[in-house]
Amino acid sequence: MSDGWKKPPPGHDLIYGSFWPKGASLLPLELACYRENRKPEDGGLGAYKHFRNAWRIVWPHFDWNDWSKIICEAWCEYSRISIMGHGAAGKTYNLAFCAYLDWLAEPFTTMTSLTTVTADGLRLRMWGDLMRAHESVAPEVRQMLKVYSSSNRMNVMFDVEAAGGMKTHEFDKYIIEGMATSRTADASGRIRGKHAPRRRLILDEADDMPTVIYETFANVRTDPDVKIVDMSNAIDRYTDFGKACEPIGGWTSIHDTDLFWKTKQGGICIHLDGLQNPNMKTGLIDGKKRYAYMLGPTEIEEIRKQFGEHSKEWWSYVRGFFPPDGIVSRVWPTAAIERARQILQFDFAPEACAALDPAFSYDDCVLHRGEKGKLRDGRMAINGVESVKIQVKQGQGLEPEDYQVAHEVMRLCALWGVSPRNFIQDKTGNARGVYAILQKEWSPDVVGINYGGEATERPLRAGQVDKACDVVRYFVSELWFRASYLAYDGLLGGLDRLNKKTLDDLHVRRYENKQFTKGKLSQVETKDELKKRLGRSPDNGDAYCQFSELLVLDFALQASKDERLPVSQKWHAQRLRAQKAARLYEREYVDVEVW
Repeated sequence: MSDGWKKPPPGHDLIYGSFWPKGASLLPLELACYRENRKPEDGGLGAYKHFRNAWRIVWPHFDWNDWSKIICEAWCEYSRISIMGHGAAGKTYNLAFCAYLDWLAEPFTTMTSLTTVTADGLRLRMWGDLMRAHESVAPEVRQMLKVYSSSNRMNVMFDVEAAGGMKTHEFDKYIIEGMATSRTADASGRIRGKHAPRRRLILDEADDMPTVIYETFANVRTDPDVKIVDMSNAIDRYTDFGKACEPIGGWTSIHDTDLFWKTKQGGICIHLDGLQNPNMKTGLIDGKKRYAYMLGPTEIEEIRKQFGEHSKEWWSYVRGFFPPDGIVSRVWPTAAIERARQILQFDFAPEACAALDPAFSYDDCVLHRGEKGKLRDGRMAINGVESVKIQVKQGQGLEPEDYQVAHEVMRLCALWGVSPRNFIQDKTGNARGVYAILQKEWSPDVVGINYGGEATERPLRAGQVDKACDVVRYFVSELWFRASYLAYDGLLGGLDRLNKKTLDDLHVRRYENKQFTKGKLSQVETKDELKKRLGRSPDNGDAYCQFSELLVLDFALQASKDERLPVSQKWHAQRLRAQKAARLYEREYVDVEVW
């Protein structure tokens, strides 16, 4: 680095504050200035401009557009980036080039991980785009690199021999690797366990990424120089990806036409709106799109005609923005969630209650404590109070898992003052053992429910005429929908007191309207389907929804006593009440038994 006043030595020029040999390629200098973020006051141009200059040298024929520039600038200026956009926006394509050039800037200290949901998706999208970047660099650069490929892992690394016999310890650690996550049990461990001076983590199809991958971010951020990027079509703002995109001022602080904003998680979100994409700006040229791979006016109009502007397809694949509530079919809409977060006030001291979702192996065995009491209008309601994760131990001389869970439940319920009739649990599948032990050793009054059973003939909410079995498929659907309705009606609260996973579980579970013999019925996602998206079982949400069944047993579906009577009796009751009121007015009171 020059002091600024020194004269360049013979055969050198002063460029960006450094003496550089005349006629030598500027690529190493541009990459060094990018790496150091050499600013104008130090003779440089700033990280972004140096990165663009290096890009032009490596790929002189790269076809730039507005989306490329936005993504490239964000890469240079931010360490945490989320990208949501329309279909065929070139998200992975541009990110692959960014990641490749960034690695070339310091290949001996950089560890870059590209990850997506499936191995096929990795090959076709992220890794395929990375190979396009690799194959189009200058031959003298490409020949110094090795590319390895296996069933679920692909690496780019320096070829020590081709690079002149250079030696370095742990040389194969500093690579670009590709991996699939959802089908690889140790994927999160492989991400968490790898550290480097310059660490890069890029997630594609992030809306479907398991939560465990997002939980690795805290560990990755311990490295000195870190960059984390997640990208996806915008499907559901309540997934981990959706939370990463949330504006610092909340979703109401931005408009669906905004192209970028600061996020609550301390980064930036880029929004690639299909209606503002480069093809829409240039229009058709001689009947053809300017960028063949990107959406154009014809495709956008086809989506508009086929699905309409009030469809999730329109929002996710054209607007590239999270669909408004009501378009994504979630069992628990935002209004129900917000009401469930409130703490309900009882007129009298409530009773203790508890709900258990037994689980073993990798799932959570969660016990929610609640309080059940009467509101001022006489209806029964339940607040969540706290969550306890029951730990099961393994080893010689220990009780079987079922007994460990059952005995811990009995201990905690005794501590909390929960009576057997105010305890409820799932008794499906492996949970039957715990239920049987509790019935035998505690009380036959404990309440058990079978998630896989048929929906009942009870209504889903107070005042509803239709039977649950005519509206939803399977009891688990009935349970979740009813809990959502009860929360919206102000009968389930205290959600914020419970494990944060409870709120997350409620937010993300979706449903579909499917055709059955009886007609169209609503069916919630199965536990296996949700585990693929969430990366874990919705045990905390299941346990909270079970509180609704305790309320049903206390006539929570009846808005008033009159609604439990046949129509003829309702009219009779009203007539008797009127007679009683008239006699009171005339001071000729006659005691009439209304009920």
